[in-house]
Amino acid sequence: MKTIWKYPIRMTTERIPLEVPAKAFPLKLANDYTSQLCLWMAVDDEHEKVPAEITIVGTGERLPADAGAYLDTIFVSSFVFHFFYKEVE
Repeated sequence: MKTIWKYPIRMTTERIPLEVPAKAFPLKLANDYTSQLCLWMAVDDEHEKVPAEITIVGTGERLPADAGAYLDTIFVSSFVFHFFYKEVE
């Protein structure tokens, strides 16, 4: 069944591992009602779960070649972070 799932994101490392149903589609990266940064994704929960990851890159930092597809940019105080998403083979 196709649904939308929310994944809390903790910005503790530059690569954040996730486990998502295959072919999940990122929709929005934003703070929820508790001010927790979250990623909302359209998923088909009948697909098996696969590893995925979010890569966080600050402005002026090197963008890894394997970062994945651009997801969104957020502003935290005077810092700007760019988020990339990919399923991990």
